[in-house]
Amino acid sequence: MQETLINTIKFENLQKIKLLDLGAGSGILIEKILKEFPESTCTYLDYSTEFMNIAKNRLEKYKDRVTYIQSDICGNWELNIESKPNIITSSSAIHHLVNEDKKKLYNKCFHVLEDNGWFFNIDEMRTLNNDAYLKSLQYWIYHAEKLKDMIPNDLNDD
Repeated sequence: MQETLINTIKFENLQKIKLLDLGAGSGILIEKILKEFPESTCTYLDYSTEFMNIAKNRLEKYKDRVTYIQSDICGNWELNIESKPNIITSSSAIHHLVNEDKKKLYNKCFHVLEDNGWFFNIDEMRTLNNDAYLKSLQYWIYHAEKLKDMIPNDLNDD
């Protein structure tokens, strides 16, 4: 999903990327954007101190191109936005919100986003078919189990 996002950005041929990542977690998407687009700047937004510390370590070499905001995505994070982003992303962070909070967040993003900017919600969705939904959850469990050995020992709590 992240590669599709990056390819879409390339297709749009944006000259200067100013990305805001909501629920940025460990900073993986931001790292990919900063590597792929050398003139990009990113705003990291997450409520977790632990994730922010991991992201700051991961993104250390890009520190002059990253701004950090510690906030819940339903909080007043928009008050800390210094420059309107032309891309807002969120990966697996919005699906757990109740519909009213989703509407408020989408409205906030619309007003924060630069004119003609892009909002990408890379997230899980529950299907109408319960069996299909359960199969997708089983796939994610399988995927996570397969990749858990890739977590560095210093980040693995066992």
